[in-house]
Amino acid sequence: MRIALFLTAIMTCSLLFACTDQEAEKRIQAAEERAVAAEKRAAVAEERLLILEKKITENEERARKEKIAKESRYKKSDNIGWKP
Repeated sequence: MRIALFLTAIMTCSLLFACTDQEAEKRIQAAEERAVAAEKRAAVAEERLLILEKKITENEERARKEKIAKESRYKKSDNIGWKP
């Protein structure tokens, strides 16, 4: 009787540990999937950031060129002798 009870206790403990291991593996797998998804989102965000930085650089260059063009257009004349 004691041996049967002892074996039953051992089997119960091993089954409980097996269930716990399976649940832990499921949690680990879910965490890995979340990490992969987060890495993908980070990669997409990094690409968007690079695109926006490029657009900002292009806009700054365009604004600088427009400013230079506007300044050259509105320079004062050198007293050419315009008569009203």
